[in-house]
Amino acid sequence: MEDLQLAKKEFEKGEYSLILVKNGEVVGTSKEKGVKGILEFYLNHKELLEGAAVADKLVGRAVAMICQQGKVKGLYTPLLSEGGEEILRQGNIPYQADRIVKAIKNRDNTDLCPIEKLTLGVKDSRQGINKILEFFQNLPK
Repeated sequence: MEDLQLAKKEFEKGEYSLILVKNGEVVGTSKEKGVKGILEFYLNHKELLEGAAVADKLVGRAVAMICQQGKVKGLYTPLLSEGGEEILRQGNIPYQADRIVKAIKNRDNTDLCPIEKLTLGVKDSRQGINKILEFFQNLPK
């Protein structure tokens, strides 16, 4: 999968936390932390996700759900959670991960990532994305 190799190569340059590649060209990038970058593409530029190869800094259940619903064709990440891996497999999304961990931790490593925790036990990706959207809508402004 040439697009996936290009996404990985661009990602390894270290400029972005998220790279989208389609038909041999970079069609999207983000420097956002966490799930925000890919969520932004899902909500506002879904056509860029569909059929794209994605390279993302870390992939947990939430990002995997967005990839599944966004119909991405492949994914590379340095760090993948077991829950994310399960969702990618269910969605038949080929992936490459440098490391697979039990779960994605929060930024200070004291607990699970709040978004990972939010999607625990959620089997349906659409339902998971709705929970993520609700979470962001309820954050203090």
